[in-house]
Amino acid sequence: MDWSRAKNILIIAFILLNVFLFANIVGANTGNGISRKVLEDTERILTSRGVQLNKGFTIPTTGVKAEKLLFGAAGFDREAVVKALLGIEKPGAGEVNSKAVLQKDGKTVSFVGDHRFIYEDKSPGNPEGGPAGEKAVRNLLSGAGIHMENFIRDYQAEDPSDPDKLVFIEKYKSFLVYDNQIRVRLAQGKIQRIECSICRVKGFAGPPVEIIPAYQVLIKKIVSEGDVILQMDLGYKGYASDWDEKGAMELSQGPAWRVVLKGREPSYFRAYDGEELK
Repeated sequence: MDWSRAKNILIIAFILLNVFLFANIVGANTGNGISRKVLEDTERILTSRGVQLNKGFTIPTTGVKAEKLLFGAAGFDREAVVKALLGIEKPGAGEVNSKAVLQKDGKTVSFVGDHRFIYEDKSPGNPEGGPAGEKAVRNLLSGAGIHMENFIRDYQAEDPSDPDKLVFIEKYKSFLVYDNQIRVRLAQGKIQRIECSICRVKGFAGPPVEIIPAYQVLIKKIVSEGDVILQMDLGYKGYASDWDEKGAMELSQGPAWRVVLKGREPSYFRAYDGEELK
């Protein structure tokens, strides 16, 4: 065998070896350096505790570092809300302060603090007009100046057995903003009640800080036998206040893991240290 042929064989062998090693690395890691074995071991630990994983549930591998999220004023205009929901064209400025309660034709809008309002409709229903649904809710709130294009249905917070309850949550970039939420109750062919809590998102700030992986939260915090994990996702929760460079009060939130367990309210854990947010 001549040397040139032997060299070609060695080159091909090295190429095949690199392909083999690359395939092994890709197969062993799911992203962000978390190996499949770690996820499989996590599932085994949870199962040994009597914790079940819902069919189709996979442990998230997203997120290595995250910044804090800054917030500004309320995410809605009070006068626009009153006009769209009550049909009052020009409410006086004093009528729409943070504690105002306005009524018209059996409908009420109550402002609770700076970032929340509650709408109730106690007027007779109109089933013949067709059932109210997601589209009607979006149209009504869009008319009130709320940017409904930023909100998605939060199916994890809804009850499949109760189709008259709708929950919307804001999605900023690829993250959920858990406290920017709209809860709706439908009844008698109308929108009976809306609870809206929105703080305007200004954007990310500060240096990215390392967050703990999802599997560590599950191992450390989900320990009760009989728990069924339905979903886990990463978003922002837990308001903190501070002073900005201009001396004004500024609201911010840190990243948080949300764990949805069957038959229970979602649990939230700070993604920096895994501590539960109450």
